[in-house]
Amino acid sequence: MIKKLVIFFPLTLILLSGCQVARNYSELKVLKELGKSQKEINAYLISQEKKFRLMKNDINRKELLIGTSKQDILKRYGDPVLAQALTGSGEETEMLLYRNPTDYFSSDKVYLYFDYQGKLLRYEYQPSMADK
Repeated sequence: MIKKLVIFFPLTLILLSGCQVARNYSELKVLKELGKSQKEINAYLISQEKKFRLMKNDINRKELLIGTSKQDILKRYGDPVLAQALTGSGEETEMLLYRNPTDYFSSDKVYLYFDYQGKLLRYEYQPSMADK
């Protein structure tokens, strides 16, 4: 009887720990994917911060030109934080808002206004309140 217990008990432990490893594997896989997506998010945010700095530099050097297509703007400066259709505002049909993607309240802001053909009509640069 003791011999059976000596063999049965370790065998049972091995089998049960194998089930635990299998269950933990799926949890570990989820954590690995989460880590991967977090790296992608961080890379996107860094890219957007660089593009926003580029936009501010272009404005300061007077290189953001009226008449530039929306496609060219998106290609150069990336995705806006907000895109809003404008109704009843004359020839302006869309506004794009750019700001630092991680600095919500104390970031400079740039508003771009486009016509119905997707050409830049005008822009407004608003420095942050912290800069004043």
